[in-house]
Amino acid sequence: MTTKILPFRRRALVLALALTGAANAAVINVDGDCTLTAAINNANSDTDTDGAGVGCHKGNGADTLILTDKAMYPLTEVAQHQTGLPWISSTITINGNDATINRSVGLNAPYFRLFHVTAAGNLTLNR
Repeated sequence: MTTKILPFRRRALVLALALTGAANAAVINVDGDCTLTAAINNANSDTDTDGAGVGCHKGNGADTLILTDKAMYPLTEVAQHQTGLPWISSTITINGNDATINRSVGLNAPYFRLFHVTAAGNLTLNR
């Protein structure tokens, strides 16, 4: 007698792997001592680039950055090769909560683009 349990085990394994990946992702709140630049650096590297216990949490896999509701994030200088923020080189989702990221005009900031996504990166912007 043959039973067909294996297809159910495969589905359970796929579901378990999917849930494990989602559970490992970091959520980084961009507020207070956690700057948008530091949050992107931490998400890209999956480390705490701004010092243990200071600033942002470290990234972990596909990360979500949460911007403060309706906040302003003015960029005043180039972070990396004519880009105002560090290059996106990992999977990052930014939940903007109607916040604004812009080049600060009042401080005579140089011209630059806001984001650059590398071939290894994947960026999702929400609100």
